[in-house]
Amino acid sequence: SDYDEEREYARKIHDYVACKVTYDPIGYETDIPTGETRYDTFQEAYNVLGEGQETAVCAGYARAFALICHYAGIN
Repeated sequence: SDYDEEREYARKIHDYVACKVTYDPIGYETDIPTGETRYDTFQEAYNVLGEGQETAVCAGYARAFALICHYAGIN
């Protein structure tokens, strides 16, 4: 069914995001000169999807997953 196909596609997106990125448990350090904390920065999808980006916190994972699903047409 369409639901099963969409679910499997979403699972593949999940696996891609989960395997591509390393969780950063010390993302709370404030070492970015723009006034943002590392935690704020690591919450963005860019930290998962950007070239050369490999670390994020949970919100970064979720935003990347949601963004890819959106462009794939998955609700």
